[in-house]
Order: sequence, then C-alpha cells, then structure tokens
Amino acid sequence: MCMLKTAFKTACCSALIAFLFFSCTRKNDITFVNTGYDADGGIYTVCVFSEITKVTVKILDSEETFEIPLEKCTYDKELTKIEIPFEGRDDVPRENYVFHIEGRLEIPYTFILHGINGTQTAPGVFMEGKAAEPKSDYTFDSASGKVTLLTSFDPDKTSYEIIWLTPDGMNSIGNETQKFEKEYIELGRNWAESLQ
Repeated sequence: MCMLKTAFKTACCSALIAFLFFSCTRKNDITFVNTGYDADGGIYTVCVFSEITKVTVKILDSEETFEIPLEKCTYDKELTKIEIPFEGRDDVPRENYVFHIEGRLEIPYTFILHGINGTQTAPGVFMEGKAAEPKSDYTFDSASGKVTLLTSFDPDKTSYEIIWLTPDGMNSIGNETQKFEKEYIELGRNWAESLQ
C-alpha cells in the first residue's frame, strides 16, 4: 500500500495532521490510488496517470460509495490535479471522503510533488531502504516538482518513500514502507537535518 502523508506547520513546529492512502494494485496495467482533499480542497493523484478509467468516492467507516462519470471529471496530468464534481454531505467531515481513482500510470513512473514549488529544496527519494541517487535512480525538476524514476520500479512491489517540503510543512508518498521502516525513519531524519 502506498501512503501519502501530509504535515502542516503549526506555530514553530510541524504536526502530522492527515494520512491519505495511495493503494496501488495492477491488473491489466490498471492501477488505483486512494487520495483525499488537500488543505485547500484540491484533489491530487501525485502519481502521473496516462489514462484514468474510473473514479469512485468512498466514505471512511461506511459502505457508501458514489461512482462519478468520467466525462464529468477533468484531469491535469502536469499537476496531477483531478476535478471531481462531488458535493458531499453536511454530516460527513471532508477528511472522511476517499477518492478512488483507477487508470494506467505514465511510464517512466513520474510523480508531481504538489506544493514543492517555491521551497527550493530537493526531495528525499528512498528506494528499498536506501537513498536513491539523483541522475542515476531518478531525476528531479524543481520548476515543476516532477520526480521521474529511472530505475526498475514496480508500483505494487517496490518499497519507496519520497518526502518533500511545502510552504506549509512536509509531504511524503510511499509504498511498502513497513519493509524498511527503521531505515526510512533514519533516512528521513538525515535528509531533514541536511536542510538546516
């Protein structure tokens, strides 16, 4: 399971306030991600899709789901922002909505690190419990926030974590991070210390 964590600054420190889950499963090259609203109400896939084939809205701790017609959705793959016409209910907090998005990922695998623009800081990119090497394992374009993986990568099986600063704190996305949990904690700590 891939997980996107979003942290925002509160006074002098960053506090983890939301977990958005990106579950990646491939069937006939179809992958799905589960995401939610960001702090500004936008919805981002982070992973770049070449084609979106299905959009469903789920409510956490409920069996309730709503399928959204694709023709009513718009997807900007340069930002990974998806516009989903969904009003929600007054009795359900915004953070309880999960947007289940299915489709085919762009190859080479590419991520747009939402919110990184303006921080002038390269992300921490870790794969299989080790720091990935810029230019040999991945490329990073600071203007667009785009990370492109250059090494062999299976979105279902490869353990990875990408962390980045935003004006509001820190975000991360990862898959199978529990395999190397201690290593990723140490790598993330070292990356954060290198920024000071």
